[in-house]
Amino acid sequence: MITSAQGDQGYFQTVKVPIRSLDGQSWNVLGIATNITLRKRIEDQLRESEAHLSAAQRIAKLGSWEFNLQNQTIQWSEQTYKIFGRDPSEGDLTYEEFRTYVHPEDWDVLDQTTQIITESREPFELEYRACCPNGQIRYILSRADLIMDSHGQPSKLLGTVLDISDRRKAEILLQEINERLALTNAELDRATRLKDEFLANMSHELRTPLNAILGMTEGLQDEVFGALSDRQKRPIEMIERSGKHLIALINDILNLSKIEAGKLELQRSPTSPKYLCDSSLMFVRQQAVKKEITLHLDIPPNLPNIRVDELRIRQVLINLLSNAVKFTPDGGNVTLRATTEVQNSQRFLRFSVTDTGIGIANDDLEKLFQPFVQLDSDLNRQQTGTGLGLALVRRLVALHDGITTVTSTPDTGSCFTVWLPYTPAEEVDCGVPLPTAPRSLSTHNRTVLVIDDSATASEQITRYLEAAGMEATVYAQGEGVIDLVLELQPGLIILDILLPHKSGWEVLKELKAHPKTQSIPVIIVSVVDERSRGLSLGAAECLVKPISQNEFRATLQKLTPSNPLSSLASTQGTCNPHGVETEPPLILLAEDNEMNEITISSYLSTRGYHLVTAQNGEEAIAQAQSHNPDLILMDVQMPGIDGLEATRRLRADAKTSHIPIITLTAFTMSGDRDRCLEAGANHYVSKPIKLKELTELIQKILQGSHT
Repeated sequence: MITSAQGDQGYFQTVKVPIRSLDGQSWNVLGIATNITLRKRIEDQLRESEAHLSAAQRIAKLGSWEFNLQNQTIQWSEQTYKIFGRDPSEGDLTYEEFRTYVHPEDWDVLDQTTQIITESREPFELEYRACCPNGQIRYILSRADLIMDSHGQPSKLLGTVLDISDRRKAEILLQEINERLALTNAELDRATRLKDEFLANMSHELRTPLNAILGMTEGLQDEVFGALSDRQKRPIEMIERSGKHLIALINDILNLSKIEAGKLELQRSPTSPKYLCDSSLMFVRQQAVKKEITLHLDIPPNLPNIRVDELRIRQVLINLLSNAVKFTPDGGNVTLRATTEVQNSQRFLRFSVTDTGIGIANDDLEKLFQPFVQLDSDLNRQQTGTGLGLALVRRLVALHDGITTVTSTPDTGSCFTVWLPYTPAEEVDCGVPLPTAPRSLSTHNRTVLVIDDSATASEQITRYLEAAGMEATVYAQGEGVIDLVLELQPGLIILDILLPHKSGWEVLKELKAHPKTQSIPVIIVSVVDERSRGLSLGAAECLVKPISQNEFRATLQKLTPSNPLSSLASTQGTCNPHGVETEPPLILLAEDNEMNEITISSYLSTRGYHLVTAQNGEEAIAQAQSHNPDLILMDVQMPGIDGLEATRRLRADAKTSHIPIITLTAFTMSGDRDRCLEAGANHYVSKPIKLKELTELIQKILQGSHT
């Protein structure tokens, strides 16, 4: 008999054994007491560890198992029974019974894994689905290692199972969300692509007829197709204004869309701030003249050239100037200032546009730069616009890492300021070579090849070229361009992109690849607005139809060498009787129509003449007296003192009576020529003026006067 008891010295186990006495007549009991304190302590610790392990498995949803490879039976821990939903009273189970708890689609991977571990004797990890008796599907992560017997043979698999259903369901949900997100992104990309295609197609469809409308309107205003009556001029001006409003709207929407989509690339190049200011003011001058607004330019001499996208910054200045003129009452003032400033070791070029307009309330200042938002004021309701101009200004400046600020006082005026951080162009290390595209026009070769299949567009460009003293040859397709260029040897090529049979992109690549044509400057003029692509392929400049004569003229000026008149004057200047060249002739042009003034002065400037201008008869008399020009071109219809009266007064003044005068008039009735000659004119030229014939007449008169 074995008994246990706890004493003062620990736990004891007593074994009582009956022993027969020596005489064999009686029995005695032999008691052996053993101290089992250590074993008892170990057993208690084991039970405590098992309890802790069971609790830990329950908390972690981690079960353990043992698979006997000899008899193919599996023992599960308490937590394993819970994970699989099996009643522990059912006892151990065979491998085939265990397979019934595994999802049928995972049987193959389970069998293969069991076979692989017994052969490779390496630990394994496996994920599979468990089918519980209550119909639930649980995701199981099982890990196991192989236990060898005393002979080194596989004996058991000992492992764990972890219920990862929550994690796996979250992963599946995340995967589904990602798949839906991918589909949504694909739809967004498709919608964006369709939007871009729609905008590109609409741009083409709208620009093409607008180019014809504005081109023909400009030709009518210049009286290229014949004289206009006063009754006809007003509706033509309305057509022009409406067309320009539409094209401005199209340009703003497309540019803003490109910026928002991150597709507007800046084409930085060394640019003169003075040129930016002058060319921007030129675009708003006619608008200012109509409202009798005085434009001022305040710019210090010798501002450094900076590296910016010239087209985009000029667009910024034009938008600011247009708004200033638009919201300034008649007779007001608009000032454009440019200066440099240093703040916190950073150099800034600062452009500011100040007006004496209606002003803006402080609460409304931030609304100015929000797309499609207009201020709710009486004057705004009387003005047209979409609210895109200033939003575009802020974004274009931000692309240059600059900022736009505004200060304003209601009923006093506003000041919009653009701050552009810069490094002088001569200090910039580009890291890559600048484009090698030729950017200077020849001062001697005045032949231009116009490649455009639109008759309206080619006629318009031809007219602009003739006004600039150039001769145009029109070619209406992309095929055969190289042969024609080699034959014609033009000094400039105007190229459309949308051409029959071969696109303008292909033509441009061919021109820049041929050694005998690659040095000829190419200006792209097209409804396709891909300036970055054009410049990267070697174009000197890219213009988007419809274009104005001011825009075209500014582009030619930008591509003209810095001293074009001096080179022209050396070949076209007059000579004295001894054959020594003199200063180029000075011509006074008295013309109140700005477009006519620009057209005539541009053409004559390219022919080597110096010009001064006057907008009315009184100013013409003053200019003639102060400058003593070699010849006067006098328009007949001018405000105040007309051209005929101005001619009479000049003839009556001894200081100016000798100056040759050519009268320019739209009157073509019989007797008009006699009226001009009777007033004192030397010659009479009727509008529309043929500039080449006018130049020949000027040369003839000047040569006669020198003789």
